[in-house]
Amino acid sequence: MIHYILESKSYSIKTLNLYFPNKEALYDFLVIDKGLYLPDLGNTRCVTEEYLQKVLKKEVFTIKALDVHPTRLVRKVKKEELYEEINNHLELDLGFDEKNLPDKAWLIHTLKALIPDHAFFQHPEPELLRTFPEE
Repeated sequence: MIHYILESKSYSIKTLNLYFPNKEALYDFLVIDKGLYLPDLGNTRCVTEEYLQKVLKKEVFTIKALDVHPTRLVRKVKKEELYEEINNHLELDLGFDEKNLPDKAWLIHTLKALIPDHAFFQHPEPELLRTFPEE
């Protein structure tokens, strides 16, 4: 029944409060029931009640957790650069402001899901390469 109500996109705050008495309950619904990959609720200020409501209404960009695969950068990149790269490839807003960005891991995994062959994942910077002594 809850899925039917929420699929209509027309619901009141009273209805939301009935099903989701707090931010954690709404977050759990989106992550567990809807299978979305969202920034960690405990480690970031960017996951606000307003953001979660926008996710629910499909007003901001999200990806499914199934589309996220372990990865790492091969270049030194700041969170702000990752955020800009992601934003430049989207039609929908990410739903965050530059003062309250998601954690770096979320940004890395989101960029990798969007653009698997992005330059940030290719050709390591020389100072990040390990050299082994010759024997």
